[in-house]
Amino acid sequence: MKRFLVASTLTASLCIVPVTIHAETTSQHSTLVIETDHTFTITFSQNVAQHEQLLKHVTILTDNKTIAYTPKTEGVIMTLDPTVDLQPSKSYTVEVELTTGETFKRNFLTKALVETPVTQFIEKHPDYNNVDLLKTMQEQLQQAEDPNADPSVQAAVTAIPKQLQAFEKIIANAQAFEQLAAKKADAATANEFDVAMMSESLSSLINTHIENSPSVDVLTALQQTWTNASLLVGAAEQANEYGVELLAPLEELNNAIAEFILTTPFPAQASSAQLVKDLQKLFDANVANVTASESKINAQITAIEKLVDTASDYTLSLDDANYVLEDIQAYQQQFKSFENATAIMNAPATYKQFQTAINTISSRLASSSNIATLETTITNAAATADNAASKLVELIDLYLEKEVEKLHASLEAVEKEADAKDIDYITLDSYYTAYEAVEATDWNYTYYDDFMTWTDIQKAFSDANAAVKAVRDELNKL
Repeated sequence: MKRFLVASTLTASLCIVPVTIHAETTSQHSTLVIETDHTFTITFSQNVAQHEQLLKHVTILTDNKTIAYTPKTEGVIMTLDPTVDLQPSKSYTVEVELTTGETFKRNFLTKALVETPVTQFIEKHPDYNNVDLLKTMQEQLQQAEDPNADPSVQAAVTAIPKQLQAFEKIIANAQAFEQLAAKKADAATANEFDVAMMSESLSSLINTHIENSPSVDVLTALQQTWTNASLLVGAAEQANEYGVELLAPLEELNNAIAEFILTTPFPAQASSAQLVKDLQKLFDANVANVTASESKINAQITAIEKLVDTASDYTLSLDDANYVLEDIQAYQQQFKSFENATAIMNAPATYKQFQTAINTISSRLASSSNIATLETTITNAAATADNAASKLVELIDLYLEKEVEKLHASLEAVEKEADAKDIDYITLDSYYTAYEAVEATDWNYTYYDDFMTWTDIQKAFSDANAAVKAVRDELNKL
């Protein structure tokens, strides 16, 4: 019988990381942390040189790009030496594809160039290096290096160590839930297929939540759904032939809880929201029903489907709330510098309307799960924010128009003073500087644009007025 060449192991250099895995059963928790000058080693089942015709591709990939390397084979060992050093804090995948159609992969993560609490955490848990909330934390650390960084960034950075500690516990809990599900699947004596499917669903659920969650608070709230999934695995093993039909609605019920928590902009309120309580109560009540009679199970399925439909509709409303909140927060950021611009009539009061709109949505989410009420609140809040943004533009434009007129009037007054003294102001260097400053300010600040800040406006007009004053001072000396 012809023996096939098989890439049996993909491992980091054995003298550095004494860990070997079988590529045929590569675990999702198999990312290895390596140095930037790493040389990859692949161990095959048979002599590589004697079976080269079975090798289709051996590649190193990052960001869907191929990395050039120098290969070397010796017996069953192949080494891949990248032609340039790998980039720090970067994910790489070594992939072996055989002509038989089989593909074997191993994931690697290079060490960070500059260590931070976040990079240290990622190197300890490399399988989570692409988690969104970790990326956010790292961005906050980088932003905090700017001496002019917003105080909120500094506050967020201060909270990072505790958040990482909480995340550490969450990961441990997630892995414990996953192991529990796997044990139940292995021990199942009935409905093995359904138990295996539930076990796989649990694993996927946990990892999806960790990857997509925007905060540790949301992940904490989501842990109930992981417990629910573990209960489902146990229920699947006990289910009768009718009860098996109840498993899918129960899983949908649990997913509806997760979707609600992931979607809501206010995770602390999600755990106490009545809709979540109703969903969880129905889940708890029905886990035991997988061993009930057919008629009872059918009735429960109908009840579950009805509530899940309601929850799905409400989740869509929460999506809308998220979009509106993002728009309002974008307005807040855009006009942030005008928050205390008291020189612009009504600007501070108008700016406060953004937060008022946010508070209105927040309050409604905390007090009601009525979809129609929430949708009305969202629509009204969006209109309030849009009107406030338009009003701010009008107020800023009006201020700019008046200030530009004052500038020109001030320069014209200096010209008249010079004429009265029979001085040719055109010949004065200070006049040319003032004229250029006034014209530039007129050109740049006649109307508001999205890139203007109150600080820039104040400086521009202050500099232009100072230039005009310099002309008057020079005239007074003549």
